[in-house]
Amino acid sequence: NAPLAARHIHIWVADVARTKAFYSAKLGLKVTNERAGEVVEFPGLWFGRWKGTGAIPTGGITIGMGAKSVQATSDALKKNGVNLPKPPGEAHGEWAFSFSDPDGYAIEVEGPK
Repeated sequence: NAPLAARHIHIWVADVARTKAFYSAKLGLKVTNERAGEVVEFPGLWFGRWKGTGAIPTGGITIGMGAKSVQATSDALKKNGVNLPKPPGEAHGEWAFSFSDPDGYAIEVEGPK
């Protein structure tokens, strides 16, 4: 038996164009594929238009991202207009900070100071 490996995470969002702008322009991720208004894909993360009713269930999901320098990444995100509620600090034996994307998904950035 060959072991399985995660290829991507697919997350539902209210507005695919808004999500594309946030993750590409503000976070600097490269779009790898998209169907306008339906799906936008980044390495390891796919965002699809929510077709359900009511609020998107974002609770319990944290998108973890690594950084070569947590402080430099924090500074760059602030310059890009990302709201960072708390400055980076020590966490789990390294440095980290958290913020939310436009749909309310938690994003945690971890790595060396």
